[in-house]
Amino acid sequence: MATNSNVVVNLNISANASGTIDVFGQTTTPTIAGNILVASNMLPVSNLYISSSNSLIKFQGSNDDILATRDSNFSTTQATFLTDLNAIINGSFNCSNASPFSLARYSNVYDTQSNFGYVALGYYANQLFGHVAATAAIANDSSFISYITSNGAGTANISSNLVSSIFSMSDNAATAIAKQVIGQDASRAMSQDNDLNAPNTYQALKWIDGDVIYMNVTLQPPTVTKQSGQLQNITTFSGDASYLLKITLGTPAPAPAPAPAPAPAPASALNLYASNGRLISNGATFSTSYGAAASKSPPYVIQFTVKDTSNTDITSSTTWTFANTGVASLYFNIPGVVRLNDIATTQVTVSDGTSSLTFNLQITA
Repeated sequence: MATNSNVVVNLNISANASGTIDVFGQTTTPTIAGNILVASNMLPVSNLYISSSNSLIKFQGSNDDILATRDSNFSTTQATFLTDLNAIINGSFNCSNASPFSLARYSNVYDTQSNFGYVALGYYANQLFGHVAATAAIANDSSFISYITSNGAGTANISSNLVSSIFSMSDNAATAIAKQVIGQDASRAMSQDNDLNAPNTYQALKWIDGDVIYMNVTLQPPTVTKQSGQLQNITTFSGDASYLLKITLGTPAPAPAPAPAPAPAPASALNLYASNGRLISNGATFSTSYGAAASKSPPYVIQFTVKDTSNTDITSSTTWTFANTGVASLYFNIPGVVRLNDIATTQVTVSDGTSSLTFNLQITA
């Protein structure tokens, strides 16, 4: 069985984007050379290839050439592709090889941008105010970023437009992609007679983890709105700025598992009751107001009863320990009779020498 190796492919698709910059007072066929943005998030291979009979693009040999087409029976939906690509648009990018972030005056301070919205904002800010982070005068920076990274009515629809281009690609575009893949890794056309029964038989174009694809996004000059009399000499945009998104295929890391819920406090052999008959379990919080205490002014006195598993009252033989002795103590050293100096909360541990029970005692106004 042939061993696959990674390929680097230009998908020859493009999307344009622009937006409105509100100022206080006043997007050819892409090439791999250019303003390259390296995406931190990976695109699942399943958006391009699932199995030998289930792939976005299928191809066949024909008269010593390759012909390819998009497979309309590919099981990955446009909606799934959109979701995964939008996660990339909303993920961070390394911009160290993209202007204006790569300009010498910026060193490497702005090499990483949080999402493509920040890339667009930085490009526009640099054009308008001479610095990628000169966004203080832009009144709608947050909404602009959301506009660029979102899909739907009233947004830039970058992910949606790119995916639409993929799912409507012509046979010529599909053929160009297939030739790039097979030209770099002929093993993907091996182990099968590619010419058998052509033109009726096709082979799925295989993609693997580690393959790299490029997509182009062109930022067109924005609409700049400003109040009269302010910032009259804003830079005029001379043209578009194209960015190549460098995306690696792979299996995204699974989301971290949620933290386990804290284990409940173990049951105690002691049964603790408040004066109103309420059973207080181990680890619970018993809260009462000073109006319910035996004394209506400091110190507030609260009565408790402790019973063992046979329901025998053992209060008098228990030991009481307070986490904060400054606010709570036993009243005249009588087990079960607690005094609090003021409105306060403290942790209390009750023990009969064999078993113990801990609870939080809270008295409020």
